[in-house]
Amino acid sequence: MGLEPHRFEALGLPAPRSLTRARVELHWAAQLPAAAGRSLITPAPDDSHTSLEWLAGPRMLASGRLPGGLRAALRPADLMLVALDPTGTTADELALEGRTFDEALGWLAGRLGAGAMLARPPYELPEHPVSGRGSFQGGDEPARVELGRWYATGDAILRGTLGAPGAAPVRCWPHHFDIATLLPGPGQGRTIGAGLSPGDGSYAQPYWYVSPQPNPEPGALPALAAGGHWHSAGWVGAVLTAEESLRPATPDARAAQVADFLKGAVSACAAVLARA
Repeated sequence: MGLEPHRFEALGLPAPRSLTRARVELHWAAQLPAAAGRSLITPAPDDSHTSLEWLAGPRMLASGRLPGGLRAALRPADLMLVALDPTGTTADELALEGRTFDEALGWLAGRLGAGAMLARPPYELPEHPVSGRGSFQGGDEPARVELGRWYATGDAILRGTLGAPGAAPVRCWPHHFDIATLLPGPGQGRTIGAGLSPGDGSYAQPYWYVSPQPNPEPGALPALAAGGHWHSAGWVGAVLTAEESLRPATPDARAAQVADFLKGAVSACAAVLARA
């Protein structure tokens, strides 16, 4: 499938390594719509009921459809928690800056008619004031806008490059805050995850990744194309950093490089799994 220039939106300004503060705050903010899915959607074995969808028009990360057709969403650019009506129109919104996590959770529960059902995430997240009794800090709007561009880019390129039969829907997973799809691998129980992370403990910048499961032993891994390299500390996968993906001069060339990396890395991971 061809790639259009607008499918690579990230500008590299602010620089990829300067997004950490905004990324951690958005990671926490994303737990709010994820909490709605966790509490109000029938649980799925893969936890996909907690996942978020990138909505390209309003530029939001939105929960699945809740009872009554409502959805909860996060708009990264202005750090806004949004309640969407069944038509996808904004019914109400709350600016998170200056609010505690529990205040925001209570507001969302009220808008969704969820009573006291919404809860904090059941897993560990990066340290931030809202992990205790502190508030969302706000600021860093250019970084949040840039992170929104990365999610838009990730969603479009993953759909356009890997949206084949058998691939899982492209979704943002609130635990690690990556936007990703899952592909079937060779052999029963073998899969290949492909996505875009906004950054984490492995890389202090966004990065594209393709990772085979079960995790193979590092070593004897095939060469990767398009500037990719193998990561082997804690997990094994092919990685293309944001800085590498921004090297081509035009959005069109950047999208083509990422597509080449993803397709080549999926083939490499399939070969690794076939040998296992």
